[in-house]
Amino acid sequence: MPREIVQTPARQVCSLLGVECPSSLADQVFSGITTLESAAESDVAFVARAHFKSQVAESRAGLILVPKDAQVSDPRAVAVPNVWKSVLALLEHFHPMPAPAGIIHPTAIIPDSCTIGERVDIGAYAVLGEGVRVGTGSRIGAHAIIGDDTVIGSHAILHPRVTIADRCVVGDRVILHSGVVIGSDGFRYEVIDRMPTKIPQVGIVVIEDDVEIGANTTIDRASFWQTRIGTRTKIDNLVQVGHNCEIGSDCLIVSQVGIAGSVKIGRGVILAGQTGVGDNLTIGDGARLAARSGVHSNVPAGVDMAGAPIMDARLWMRLVGVLKRLPDLYDRLKPILREYEDRQLQSDDAVESASG
Repeated sequence: MPREIVQTPARQVCSLLGVECPSSLADQVFSGITTLESAAESDVAFVARAHFKSQVAESRAGLILVPKDAQVSDPRAVAVPNVWKSVLALLEHFHPMPAPAGIIHPTAIIPDSCTIGERVDIGAYAVLGEGVRVGTGSRIGAHAIIGDDTVIGSHAILHPRVTIADRCVVGDRVILHSGVVIGSDGFRYEVIDRMPTKIPQVGIVVIEDDVEIGANTTIDRASFWQTRIGTRTKIDNLVQVGHNCEIGSDCLIVSQVGIAGSVKIGRGVILAGQTGVGDNLTIGDGARLAARSGVHSNVPAGVDMAGAPIMDARLWMRLVGVLKRLPDLYDRLKPILREYEDRQLQSDDAVESASG
């Protein structure tokens, strides 16, 4: 279904943002919000950071939101206290999400033992196992599979093709994007009689409230107890979280991060893209790890680290700077090395002559 265009006068737009409307824009009508580059005259655009100011003059946007300290003189510019807060307000206005209507597609499979709350939407060919409970106002997309005795909280959004295995718990307002797998078996094998032998994984996964998990991310169930993702943590696409992990609240975990089993991650941790974390490690509250970090030991709270193996981020930057200079330094050292080798040969010849 095509999106309904919300035509909004400039005065109403500015009222939504709590700012005064420029008189020159009072009669203008807007139908959306987008970037400086793609904006048309009927769009609101925004400058999120000061270094984008140079693009303002070239933008066709009818109204441009700027930070108060940006000092943009363009007549279309409106200064706001917090640009991203204003952008969110206008996104909600121009792109409102329709409320769940309690529509259950006739092809969905829902056993009588399930408990479905009010105004829950369930898409085509979704399959719910025995004893599943779904809270009020949640959405379950087409072809989603929910295992036996799983609990889904209120106002959760499960996009198409999400898979949640048996007995897992998903909190309120959780968003799971397409291809997410919650509760697959952890990779646990022990060598018994010289053969890798699977250890059954009988624990669960608990996703706390307000978590968002990106497409094709996998979170393994615990061996015996719980793998847990803390409140408000945001996980990007293509992330692997191993069994028994405990991830604290308000963390940001970026694409292609791999976290091995039994890792404990504190509150407010940032793991940048392609970071790898070894098993049975602890990462303290507020630690920040740069992209492609290789974590082989415990990380203290509040530190900035980088590299593989990880080290203090400032030391890593110095090492990278030295590495860039190595080819030039080698070229400058070659004559000295050649001269040293020649002298060494002459010394060896002199020793042989003396001994002969």
